[in-house]
Amino acid sequence: MLNPNSRSLYTSALTPPPGMMFDEAVATTFSMDPALLLEAPVYLALMAADGQTDPDPLSVLEAIRRYSKRITVYVQRGRIQVPQIAKPNPLFGFLEEMVVEVTAPGGGVFHPKVWAIRFVSPDLNNAMYRLVVLTRNMTTDQSWDLSLQLEGTIAGRKSKSNKPLAHFFKTLPDLATGPTESGRSEQALRFADELHR
Repeated sequence: MLNPNSRSLYTSALTPPPGMMFDEAVATTFSMDPALLLEAPVYLALMAADGQTDPDPLSVLEAIRRYSKRITVYVQRGRIQVPQIAKPNPLFGFLEEMVVEVTAPGGGVFHPKVWAIRFVSPDLNNAMYRLVVLTRNMTTDQSWDLSLQLEGTIAGRKSKSNKPLAHFFKTLPDLATGPTESGRSEQALRFADELHR
């Protein structure tokens, strides 16, 4: 039985475990609302402001720019929704390099809803991953969403049981329908290698 009182926010998956900090993330979805995606770098930027009641707007803007370079979202081509907002938001410009439109092989549709989030220790000597599997797309739909969240550290050798997950991330750049921003393919390959271990 599902407990309706046990809820979490979309951004809670981005919150680092104690002693760790956000490094980068790769996400996949069928459809996407840019306003919801924008919440990720904004949340991380405000979290980095370290509880300041009135953080410097330029510092927050710079943090949003920095975090948007470390998050990549693979979305089904043609399924990016038009934001339902009264006036344009200039912050949407940061999303352009974050989003990679893809198509599934064999004429299918790209439908996985997965986040792989990499956290590192402040001294950068330790890294860990959080894998979040969702039932809902990255939209503002108010339907309930079930999620599975797993965490683990990177081992020294490859794990046979992680091979399908590693293969999934390794093939993401090949599904892109156009050129990707610099470093996005390498990020997916790095995630594939580390998630295999």
